[in-house]
Amino acid sequence: MAHLLVTSILSLLSLAVAGQESGHAKSRPSVKEGARLDLRAKVITFVIIEDTYFTTANLGVELIHNSHSIGIDGSYFRWRFENDDVDDVAMYQRYERRSYLLFDYKYRFLNRGQNQVYLNSYVKTGTYKMWYAQLDHALSAMDSIETQNRSDGTFNELGAGLGYKRNFKGSSCGYDISANVAKRFSTTDNLIYSTVVTSELEDDARTTELVFYMRLNFFFPLARFRNPEQRTPSR
Repeated sequence: MAHLLVTSILSLLSLAVAGQESGHAKSRPSVKEGARLDLRAKVITFVIIEDTYFTTANLGVELIHNSHSIGIDGSYFRWRFENDDVDDVAMYQRYERRSYLLFDYKYRFLNRGQNQVYLNSYVKTGTYKMWYAQLDHALSAMDSIETQNRSDGTFNELGAGLGYKRNFKGSSCGYDISANVAKRFSTTDNLIYSTVVTSELEDDARTTELVFYMRLNFFFPLARFRNPEQRTPSR
């Protein structure tokens, strides 16, 4: 089911690009737009619900030409879950962190003024880490065992989705948001404690899962490039 869903979205993307190329073959403008290079970046910290927090940051560039673009980001994403006692006093925290490179392709099929709608596909490759941090609080025997657990691993992710870009009024800067579905392939080493002194190591545990991914970026123009036909001929 997951494979079929991702494959269907990628097929839709291919058909849309093919349709655009066919349309251009019939009617090409005499002068095309030049390419543009944008910086894209963000730093966000947010509370989802009580005791659940996330922090995300990325920095990258996107090369845009007509309806197509390719980009690369270095990204960081961290969850923090806080566990409380019966009096709502924090005992310990669990962290999950992903650091990765993201490569993406976008096809813009709707452009109305400051608004753009696009299809995109992307690939992530990176590392994963899970660990616990005890706070200044006495723990029960079971909690003491749980907070010793650790995970380290790598992952690759292939996804596609639908996105929306909008320029701020009177500006070349703006925001870019997309909703995506992806297949994630993970390889993880898990250190699992059954008692305070007894542990089991799961080496190279492999999992495959379907994930939903919301992505937000802010973009800022870096450079514009003219096409040869737009340049003034030398005398």
